[in-house]
Amino acid sequence: LPVEMAGSPRREELIEARVEFEVQEKSDGKLRARRLALLAPPPGFRGGGGGGGGGGGGGHRGHSNQGGGGRGSDAAAPGARTVLGTIVRYDRAKAYGFIQSGDESQDIFFLKATLPADLQETCEKEDLRDVEVEVEVGMKDGKPRAARVMHPMRHHQPP
Repeated sequence: LPVEMAGSPRREELIEARVEFEVQEKSDGKLRARRLALLAPPPGFRGGGGGGGGGGGGGHRGHSNQGGGGRGSDAAAPGARTVLGTIVRYDRAKAYGFIQSGDESQDIFFLKATLPADLQETCEKEDLRDVEVEVEVGMKDGKPRAARVMHPMRHHQPP
């Protein structure tokens, strides 16, 4: 478990946590999660401090979000900020892409699992380039990374 969650005395305290992990296939064919990193704690979590685990390495990348990809609670990940941006690249084979935002000096990395369900389906058939999105951005290894990608909120302004 990530350092922040290691002290949890009960499994129930971890339900609805948003995590990222690597998937490793064992010799028996079973999949195991490795390098678990906390993206957003469950509601009401009072766990210990420390930074999130995770990090590079090979293997497949996974993402768990109890409410389904890109959904979840309305609360932003700790330290995250919300910006508007446009998807500029998406690699279908690797299931990740980049979002450009005027609020960030670097493109924002995102995983397919952080997209709303409809965009996850769309990216299997169509190019996501030029799709406008709203992004909860956190930092990982000094680089901007999407904790959640959403459809932009359209603020109605009078004419």
